Amino acid sequence: MKKYSPSNLPPGFTEFWKHYPKKVGKGQAIRAWVTNDCETIWEEIVKATRRYPFSEDKQYIKHPSTWINSWAWEDTFEEEGGNNEW
Repeated sequence: MKKYSPSNLPPGFTEFWKHYPKKVGKGQAIRAWVTNDCETIWEEIVKATRRYPFSEDKQYIKHPSTWINSWAWEDTFEEEGGNNEW
């Protein structure tokens, strides 16, 4: 496994970090990124980060490492105005 430092981060992770709304636990996030081999699909992850329905209240936004470890970029969700049968 390649070692990263704060001054030497993978380009995909750097893009993800720019777009993720909760800037906490960067060290844990980079470990999750490497463990989940996210660099190979970073464009998909960044695209999902841009469209993900994050709460406006940051206390309800997952830490970045949790978001990565749960593969949240693969989550599906109802678009606003969708047909909710409940």
